[in-house]
Amino acid sequence: MIAKNPLFKIQHSTDGTFEDNSDFKSPSEKAIKTYVDVVFAASEFTKEDFTLIAGDITNKYITLASIPDNPDSIELKTANAGSQIKGISYELVGQTISWNGYSLEDLLEIGSVISIRYA
Repeated sequence: MIAKNPLFKIQHSTDGTFEDNSDFKSPSEKAIKTYVDVVFAASEFTKEDFTLIAGDITNKYITLASIPDNPDSIELKTANAGSQIKGISYELVGQTISWNGYSLEDLLEIGSVISIRYA
């Protein structure tokens, strides 16, 4: 077994393409992030960023460029929350996403950016 061999030492790799396909190199966190970012960028997802104006916050809706094929694929992120916003109740009607329930407007202000990714 390799793991019990005292001469065996795992090497760390920063290769974000994983082209080496090595059993002897461990990818760094940065290499994994690079790989995932590239895979997601090439996937069939649409990503839209919205810089909010007062009306968006007051009206509690934004309109997407297209109708999502899979409404369950929608992910909402904001710079204020830092990651996926949990607990937001939103409704999708055609290309319009409206939110209610959780006070999203408490997290947002004019100039906040909402990123929406969907398939």
